[in-house]
Amino acid sequence: MHKEFLWRGEWISTEKFEKKIPAIGKHFSEDLRLRMDPGILIRACADYRALLLNGETQDLMDSLTEAGNTAEHALETINEIIAFLDPEFLLEKLKRELGSENPFILHRNDFLGDAFEAWAPLGMLVHVVPGNAPTVAPLSVLEGLLSGNINVLKNSSKNGNFPQLVLKGIVDADPSGSLKPFVYAFQLSSSRKDILRLLFSTAHGIAAWGGEESVASVRKMSPEGVRIIDWGHRISFSYVSNKMKEDVPTLENIAYDICVIEQQACSSPQCLYLETSDNKEVLKFAKSFSPILDKVSRTFPQAEMSIPEMAEITNVTQVT
Repeated sequence: MHKEFLWRGEWISTEKFEKKIPAIGKHFSEDLRLRMDPGILIRACADYRALLLNGETQDLMDSLTEAGNTAEHALETINEIIAFLDPEFLLEKLKRELGSENPFILHRNDFLGDAFEAWAPLGMLVHVVPGNAPTVAPLSVLEGLLSGNINVLKNSSKNGNFPQLVLKGIVDADPSGSLKPFVYAFQLSSSRKDILRLLFSTAHGIAAWGGEESVASVRKMSPEGVRIIDWGHRISFSYVSNKMKEDVPTLENIAYDICVIEQQACSSPQCLYLETSDNKEVLKFAKSFSPILDKVSRTFPQAEMSIPEMAEITNVTQVT
């Protein structure tokens, strides 16, 4: 069986998925009565993290390299997942963002008053993720789990089945099985408008990652009243301190971040700052950094550019 479809935390075949998907609303209506225990989730993350730290990463490595990532980038991606699964980090995240380690329990902040308060899950959350940053998909779902939601991941084929493998690892690390009803993950083409409309019609919220066109498409297919959590384009930059401006390994790492996914993610540095007030130093640094960038760039296959991308480069070059 191709491990592309997770249905309530279990692998299913493409054929079974096609049969089950029309009744997905019924599953959601039943499972929305369930409540997530953040403690169980964090313990499962800790146990799965321990497995990864002990070297059980081959399936993740294979998935990432088959999707076109270098071994080095695949290892970096897995290490990012390991860092995020740290139980101390997750507990601190819960306390910082939701006020306590168990934010879903009613409590009275002011004992002189009669008001009780608690956070409550939004309900069913769909995640529409990009295909240029493999960590986004599983970590977006993990944030949805931390906030107690049922999560449906619409994964991009460019990510391979890496996100599904990570989520399955977390679910399987919970011996009680209570996490399973909160996790669905599908490797689904954006051309399947029928399924996407069905998912959006049953959603309480949609986490939409990607460019303006992608987010606009999600909005167009979503019914009124569904909350859209928009994660559109951002601009990133790198900053080089004066003492590191001649450190070749550091500059190679910056060049790697610039080149690794062809400027197709928010994490790609699009501007490089240097700690100096001397314009001559800027020009000198640019001349020394240019061959490093050229060398690193040649280690990545050049993707064929779209017409809008070519037009943007031509425009910027002409203006300069």
